[in-house]
Parts: sequence; C-alpha cells; structure tokens
Amino acid sequence: MNITRNTEHLRKRIGHCAARLGAMANHRYSLRESTHGALRLLGGIALAGSILLGSGSTQRHALLIRYTITISARNETNVRAVHRLAGTWARQVVKSSLRYHMSPLLVAAVLHQENRGFIDRSAERVSGAGAIGPMQLMPGTAWNLLKANPWKPDQNIDAGTHYLAMLMRHYRGNVRLTLMAYNAGPTRIDRDLRNGRPAPIESVLYARRIMRRVTIERAIQIMRRPTIAHGIIEVRLASAQN
Repeated sequence: MNITRNTEHLRKRIGHCAARLGAMANHRYSLRESTHGALRLLGGIALAGSILLGSGSTQRHALLIRYTITISARNETNVRAVHRLAGTWARQVVKSSLRYHMSPLLVAAVLHQENRGFIDRSAERVSGAGAIGPMQLMPGTAWNLLKANPWKPDQNIDAGTHYLAMLMRHYRGNVRLTLMAYNAGPTRIDRDLRNGRPAPIESVLYARRIMRRVTIERAIQIMRRPTIAHGIIEVRLASAQN
C-alpha cells in the first residue's frame, strides 16, 4: 500500500474541509457553531485515517495529521451587524453578497435605508415611485435588466445585490457614486458627471446616510476585541517493524 500517497490524499481532504469550515465561520454561523464544526472535523480524522491506511500492511503505521483552523469572534460580530440592519433578510443578504463579491454590511445598510429601518412587511412594500420589495427595485430594472421577480424577496435581494455589484464595477469601486446611482439611476448620475452638474441632493444624502451607517457598525466591531478558537490536527507519519 502506498502510505505516502494515502497520507497526501487525506491531507488534501482535510484542507478542503477546513476551507469550507472557514467560509462557514466567516459568513454564516456563530463562533460557537463554527467551533462545534471544528470539533466534528477533528473527531473524524482517526476514522478517516484508519480507512485510508487499512490494516493489511506488514508494518504498523501511526498517522497524525496537523491542521490549524482559526475562527475569530469578529466574524460573529459581522453577522450580528448584518442582522441588525437587514433583520429577517440577513441570511439572504449574506448569501447574495458572497455570490456577487459585495460587502454584506454595505448591502444590509442599503436594504435598511431603502426601508427606513422598517424591515417588517418589506416584501410587499411599494414606494410612491413604484419600487418594489426589500431592495426597492423598479419593475423595469428587475424584470428586464436583472431577470428577477421583484415580488419574491429572495430574488429581490439577490437582484438588488447584483445591481449594486454592477454599479460598483461601472464606477470603479467608488462607493459614493455607486450608492447615488442606486438611488437616482446611473443615467442621471452619469449625465450630471459629464456636464459638471451636482448630483441630486436626495441622492447625496442617501449615500451619506448609508456610508455613515456602515462606518458606525464597523466602529462597533473594532470596539469588540476578537477572540480566537483553534482546532489543531497534526500530521506525522511513523512506521515500525512488527
């Protein structure tokens, strides 16, 4: 039996599991849930090692695998901040943010501002201008550009996050312009930029409120000292003649 090959295979499998666990800790679950996941991973190593190594060799092989999983309590703070802003939509906000490589905190702050902080019943909310749902999407933008049903909350949030990502790329990472365009529309903002005109005051205040909200939430996170949980798995392969 090729012990070295099996050991390397097991090492890769552990690395893959640890990467998935790290993503879970960073974005979706609390520190306690993530630590429990690390303990489950640790507990499965002995069984996996014995299966891979088998018992038919003429040598005794001791397998010990080392891997470090680091989970920060700051990640739990991020989840709480998103939940404070997005309420019941926090999980979908995180999911969509990961999909489009956006900051969950920024997306949650946009959703919070669009609903003036009143998250309840936001799924059925329609503005005076006709914007729909938690992310207050205009019907034409949702159906035609984003190919989403704005009346379904999950699609509404996903499409709104996608739209923010599109605007962020269009304005080359300029958060202020991105937020103003989300409020007034990119056509209006681009025209004002070309003509040297000031942006609509409503859009300026809209962007300012969201950026202030994000700054406050980040300041709260900095004030909370992160704690670290470690799961240690060591790798050592030793063999001895019977």
